[in-house]
Amino acid sequence: MKRERIIRISILVVIFVFAIIGFSHLTNRGSADMTADMGTATLPTISFEVEGEEVNLLVGHRREMSVAAVRDTILTFGDKGKLKTNIQKRGKNVTSLTYGIYTLDGEEKLREETIDDVGNTVTLEVNRALTREQEGLLKITLECDGKTIYYYTRIVKDNGHHVKECVEYAKKFRENALKKQNEDTIKKVLEPNSKSDNTTLQHVNIHSDLQHVMWGDLQPEVIGTPRISIQETRKNYTSISFRYQVQCKGDKNKEEVYVVNEFFKVRYSEKQMYVLDYERTMEEVFDTSNSVLNDKGVILGIANENILYKANESGTCIAFVQAGELWSYHKGNDHFSLLFSFRDSEKEDIRNLTEKYQIDVHSVDEDGNVTFSVCGYMNRGEHEGESGVAIYYYQESQNTVREELFLPSVESAPVIAKELAKQVYYNAKEEALYFVLDDKLIKTNIKKKGQETLLQDLEKRGYVVSDDGHLIAYLQEGKDDIEVWNLTNHTKWTLKPEEGQKVIPLGFVGEDFVYGISNEEYQGVDATGEKVQGMKRLEIRDSSQKVVKVYEKQDSFIIGVSIEDNVIQLRQGRKDGTVYTELVGDHITNNELANAEVTCKSYWSDLKQTQYRLVFAEGIKDKKAKVLKPKQVLQERTNVMER
Repeated sequence: MKRERIIRISILVVIFVFAIIGFSHLTNRGSADMTADMGTATLPTISFEVEGEEVNLLVGHRREMSVAAVRDTILTFGDKGKLKTNIQKRGKNVTSLTYGIYTLDGEEKLREETIDDVGNTVTLEVNRALTREQEGLLKITLECDGKTIYYYTRIVKDNGHHVKECVEYAKKFRENALKKQNEDTIKKVLEPNSKSDNTTLQHVNIHSDLQHVMWGDLQPEVIGTPRISIQETRKNYTSISFRYQVQCKGDKNKEEVYVVNEFFKVRYSEKQMYVLDYERTMEEVFDTSNSVLNDKGVILGIANENILYKANESGTCIAFVQAGELWSYHKGNDHFSLLFSFRDSEKEDIRNLTEKYQIDVHSVDEDGNVTFSVCGYMNRGEHEGESGVAIYYYQESQNTVREELFLPSVESAPVIAKELAKQVYYNAKEEALYFVLDDKLIKTNIKKKGQETLLQDLEKRGYVVSDDGHLIAYLQEGKDDIEVWNLTNHTKWTLKPEEGQKVIPLGFVGEDFVYGISNEEYQGVDATGEKVQGMKRLEIRDSSQKVVKVYEKQDSFIIGVSIEDNVIQLRQGRKDGTVYTELVGDHITNNELANAEVTCKSYWSDLKQTQYRLVFAEGIKDKKAKVLKPKQVLQERTNVMER
């Protein structure tokens, strides 16, 4: 009996060990066997004092940037030609500081000096480098812990700009609105009219009424220190932006946090200050500790009306971007997941207010897995201090986020968004990433860390990609035929035009391919002289290659098409010789393909006014979902693709 008991125990131990090994293998498939949080921001920051006012907090770049990427702030210096510079070292050992002054195009160096004894405050001598009216580029280089970090801003001599007075006026205006005081001073600069929507607190401007500019019935309290940036300055105006957070009680008396951007364009006068333009936006930080679910769906609160969200086909899972963070909600598994955020637990860290990035959701599949990208400046994490596009894959079953590819760049966030990784598709079964970059369709094998160019010269040929990236249609090289390629199952079909015709790929509505029929005779120009390829007919084919829709008008041509939310907007024109005169446009709605399982709808409360929620067609049963915070998968080597 004793021997049999020992054998049984031994068998159970062996089974347990193998179960652990098997589980470990499954949960760490294809990458390193460790996960971690992103970590806090670590690079030093630099700010400046302009007549006692601390402005223009600069974040560090690990690469030398292009001039166009660093033109968002400007500093003025007085007759003494000194700039007081504050360095927030964040625990780093800064061994030297080099500053250079360049012409605005960055081509000519006008002055350079190195400071070896770097304290928390450094004075830069900049007077003799620039003429009285000349703008220049200031580049500061820090050597810290064996690494080189770059910082940039524009500078100009203060020739009657009165920046200090303009900043002080904007600060006072902002404080009066927050504290609901001195109403008359605010009211006299406003220009209320129908150009502003006085039903929302999310977006107010100089045309809003006094109540909305003064925060309605909300009682906001500022969290931490506002980030003040001088964006532009001339003799006749100065543009100033404030980025900060506020906290106030919501409809259910719960504390809510908002990210606020406030913009002023101010003209100085000895007798009276003038507000040439004013705008404020606020967005509620999604907080699952408050009530974020009701029987209809997910409550977003005060948010931009153009909420970026994507649902899977069955409507069981959605991914949405709110206040610079990416969340997913899995209705079936009853949980929220914070997939990506540059914010950390320190609400008052001014680095949390960096806004030089954007998040895009590329696809959400039936298992709740999400492919997404982060484009712009990386505020923290493995690529802290770099700019580019990072492409990620969230694996629902493992609750992990894995970086699939990083494309570094020295350009600004809008340029990166336009030029890099326009279309992205992740084939989970293959563990392969497909994306369009520099006029090419590229496949990256995540497991083998290899790249392959599948198609070239796409812009020259003409091509379109579906919203989720899994379908691409392109003109075959040297032919008038169009090939439609499904990157999920790698099936292809070819559309051949009739003799004398040209087929122009226009886009996709769901799985259906949209294209135009034209010929050489329909080439022309519009009223501005831009080239136009008129189309006499538009057709839509489904995945079985069957024509499901034809649009044609005898007395007009289609001269432009845009597709959004399953609606095809048509620009139309009449041709006279070679010139097209634009007519009233038309549209085609494909209601059958619209995902009605999840929609974004507005609602109203007296306190917070217009708000938004993501509404599920079948509603929500459990209103107390779990909250998960996925870990980042640590990989032995990341997949960085240099251009």
